[in-house]
Amino acid sequence: MLGRYYDIIETLKTGFLSQEGDDWRWLADLQNGPHRVAPSDLVQLRYHVRSARRLNTILSKVSQRLLDTGGKLGVKPLARDDATLEKICSETAN
Repeated sequence: MLGRYYDIIETLKTGFLSQEGDDWRWLADLQNGPHRVAPSDLVQLRYHVRSARRLNTILSKVSQRLLDTGGKLGVKPLARDDATLEKICSETAN
């Protein structure tokens, strides 16, 4: 059970979080790009917004399950690093 727990965490990090990061980077590039939005950009925009929303929902649900399961297995979450959290929030707010 503990091995499965850590496998799920690794899958989240290498799969879902990576894809969500790619989606947000693409959206940021579109926002900050020097060009006008072409029709193909709008198609990509729709795709990346849907993907980011879907992954956000999945990550929220799976993360809560992992916290619950970790608690049952005696795995304690890491202490929150307020400085890092503030940095991430300020970077994604722009």
